[in-house]
Amino acid sequence: METATAFAPGRICLAGEDLDWIGGSCILCAIDLGTNVEVSASKQPHVFEIIALGSVNSRLLLPDNRVGCYSLHILDYVNASVKVLRDFGVNVESVTIKISSNLPSKAGLASSAALTVAVIKALCSYSKIALSSLQIAHLAFLVEKDELKTGAGQMDQYSCAVGGLIYIDCGTIPPLNLEKIPVVKSNIMIVDTLTPRNTSDIIRHKRERFVNNDPSFLKYVNKTKILVDEMHSELISGRPDIKLLGRLLNQCHQTLRDDMKVSTDTIEKCVSILLNNGAFGVKITGTGAGGCVFGLVPDGDCQSVREKLMELAVKVYVSKPFDYEQVGG
Repeated sequence: METATAFAPGRICLAGEDLDWIGGSCILCAIDLGTNVEVSASKQPHVFEIIALGSVNSRLLLPDNRVGCYSLHILDYVNASVKVLRDFGVNVESVTIKISSNLPSKAGLASSAALTVAVIKALCSYSKIALSSLQIAHLAFLVEKDELKTGAGQMDQYSCAVGGLIYIDCGTIPPLNLEKIPVVKSNIMIVDTLTPRNTSDIIRHKRERFVNNDPSFLKYVNKTKILVDEMHSELISGRPDIKLLGRLLNQCHQTLRDDMKVSTDTIEKCVSILLNNGAFGVKITGTGAGGCVFGLVPDGDCQSVREKLMELAVKVYVSKPFDYEQVGG
């Protein structure tokens, strides 16, 4: 029986959370945690069987005539991916879709975008359709913008589809400027505070603050635009200074905490432990108000830092940057 498989990584945001939906620039790095999708022939005619393991952990039978009808279920992302592909002109037949992931969901690592990108890639492969990574990213963005209306910007889909370390200018749809940057080698210690949150609700609240010209929100935007530019300049300098990058990460975190007001007591405890035990820099990744924080940690410090973090009620991952070009994907 013919099958098609695809993988999409999660991501951390080094600088620029929320600037993507405002029309600003962001810097992101794909990580080696991610989502695998396998597509095979359906066991039932005119029915999509969707089986999700791992953090998603769900099963759905989706009749063909219900494609494009959503129910506030996590697997709506799969349903909407089928709808967007069909609208794009891909003849997606009813299939079985199996999903496995080691990304924590609702934690700031772009698990929804990784799921959407992996599903679109696998369905295209199964349908013998070749799309570029940028086309896949744009279709994944349309899943959230036009179908599910989550309010999210473009950064997650492009990071998950392109991989590696990227600078992306979200001033247009699709972005006109996406720059691949050589990866700075470092361990990425990701701490999941095990406090899931509804990303769409938080983004909705942030958009209200932006529309209402909330002074602290605008202060965050202005500070972060400068930090994105400074970090970008250092990353493309040829010999980026990891300690300087760490200080810029810390400044990004500080404005997320003080101006955007999306940190928590648990996040701040994790930040302190990481910084006090050798991390070059630490920040929230994603929407905040829970979810994950990450630090750039030297090789020799990983075990001791992990042990100290595990005294808290958190889950710790030691990750590396992920680049499709290095794995042949």
